[in-house]
Amino acid sequence: WSSDVCSSDLGTSLFASANAHLGLEQSRRDDIVALGYVAAYLLRGNLPWQEVTGQSCKVLAMKLCTSAGELFKGQPGAFAEILIHGSQLSFEDAPNYEMLKLLLDSALDLSALTDLDELPSSHSTKDRGPLVVH
Repeated sequence: WSSDVCSSDLGTSLFASANAHLGLEQSRRDDIVALGYVAAYLLRGNLPWQEVTGQSCKVLAMKLCTSAGELFKGQPGAFAEILIHGSQLSFEDAPNYEMLKLLLDSALDLSALTDLDELPSSHSTKDRGPLVVH
């Protein structure tokens, strides 16, 4: 891709979809892809294209060459399935939110957290007061 094809005005390129890199109008599919990249970042602690700054075309090429399986290696397969689902949607398609919820539930095993008092003290919600966003 040449620099005139890759958009430099796309927000955080670390999590942007290929469509965003190409300057295309974004939709729900791109939100799902971005969610997948955020999950990969949180699980891995980094992304393969993280050190590439100011080079949208190079970041795009790295994203296109990195499979979901490679990105989520060693993690529950549900995370890769979420990224793949977003990547396969067309502009008009609605994501299958029910499937995405099931995938997240299976990946995170939220059923094990039935009582917040069982969390370590550093994660306790007792005596913290309300969350305030400024």
